[in-house]
Amino acid sequence: MPKKEYLKNGFTLIEIIVTITIIAVVTAIAANGFNRSNSGASVISQVEITTSDLRGIGFSALNSEQFQLQSTSSWGLYLEGDENRYTIFADIDGDGSYDSNEKFKTVDFNPNLFICLDWNSQCQTTGTVIFTNVTAVPYIDGAIIDATDLGVLITDNVSSVSKEIFINHFGTVSHN
Repeated sequence: MPKKEYLKNGFTLIEIIVTITIIAVVTAIAANGFNRSNSGASVISQVEITTSDLRGIGFSALNSEQFQLQSTSSWGLYLEGDENRYTIFADIDGDGSYDSNEKFKTVDFNPNLFICLDWNSQCQTTGTVIFTNVTAVPYIDGAIIDATDLGVLITDNVSSVSKEIFINHFGTVSHN
């Protein structure tokens, strides 16, 4: 009697398990890579926004722009790093510090980001950067920024991606 050959239809359980395992590993690797690149994009985005805001503050000071129809002595950025935000303000009363009636806008940033003012080898999470009117000379907490650049350091706490914005003593704002 001739032997019957049976065609093998479908997959074995082992083949299915191996295929699912490979798909799971590839998906995990891709998701991890996506999260890292997303974190880097978050830092880059915040650096671009903050750089633009700092340049805008410098231009407002250079042009002696008024705020709410009032003259200002300077324009500034008040950093509240512990609250994950900064406030752009017009210094109406000339005291070199932020008062609630001087607020132009507040910028909240991603809670995974750490931001600080890098000045004299110290990373301050709270502080004020002022650009004086007409000359746009920058100050930090009342001290003029001399030959040493002031840095605004932005770091993603998850991926450790870090970028820095620099403000020199001429008021020029740039980033790496």
